[in-house]
Amino acid sequence: MDEMNKGILGVGISIKCIDADFRDLGPNLEEAEALGVDSVEIPTLTMPLVADGKIMREQLRKAKEVIGQRPYRITAHGPIAINLMDDDWRLPLHEQVLAASIEVAAELGAEHYVMHSGMCNDMQSPAINIAYAKQREALQRAGDFAKQHDIIITVENCFTYDRSRLTALPSRLAAEIAAVNHPNVKACFDFSHGLINATLHGVEFLEEAAALAPYAKHLHVHDSFGKPYDIKAHSRAERLAFGQGDIHLPIGWGSIAWGQLIERIRFHPGVIFNIELEQTYWSQVKDSISAVRELAARAKTTE
Repeated sequence: MDEMNKGILGVGISIKCIDADFRDLGPNLEEAEALGVDSVEIPTLTMPLVADGKIMREQLRKAKEVIGQRPYRITAHGPIAINLMDDDWRLPLHEQVLAASIEVAAELGAEHYVMHSGMCNDMQSPAINIAYAKQREALQRAGDFAKQHDIIITVENCFTYDRSRLTALPSRLAAEIAAVNHPNVKACFDFSHGLINATLHGVEFLEEAAALAPYAKHLHVHDSFGKPYDIKAHSRAERLAFGQGDIHLPIGWGSIAWGQLIERIRFHPGVIFNIELEQTYWSQVKDSISAVRELAARAKTTE
């Protein structure tokens, strides 16, 4: 990419690893190399590397051996279940798992560690504000730990399919990252998650995107129609037929207005465009990489 496009670190892709001895990890890393991507997101969320909040040192040694030295950047996606807005009595375990996962990611050579933004029950405003305050305090602690390990936490915006649970809209996550104000705590902007959550709450997605993008050093790029999942479907093809949910489609298969987004928003310097493609559509991976490279070439940062 031409001079990293003024702060764009490149285009990456998420790979799979479901084997307990990481036998599928090597071939998937090699495929990523053949595809010519600039970074690879390792799915530590599916890898047996942490047990009861403690690092499995022998497992970590095996994973490090498989990864070795690669010609691209490494990022990592940690456990989705980590929830820094959970009940007080469970919060210490969430923080323990988070710290172990950050250390694992750093040991594997990751520059960015992706975690999901917290969720809580939809409660009265005072209780919601307390939950957000807990998350900010925990992210401060996690940021200090991440700094010691030379890795950046990127907090990913999420969504819910109904109003019984609450998670931050992109604009609220932007405000939370700004309030944390830690050099090692930034955002991961998932476009599809943002559109689904904006649809659910009846807010303008482009405005939400413009608010979060300046805090985003990591992006999850995949397409969808931004519809909550409210009709029971029996297969991925049926979900596609109804255009429902977070279906991780190739760019152009959904309805996200990529051209408008790229023209309007500004990203944090050092951002990575990481493709999250559903395995069902893996035959489209080369076209997806080409499409995202075109987007990244047009992208602008705040500096």
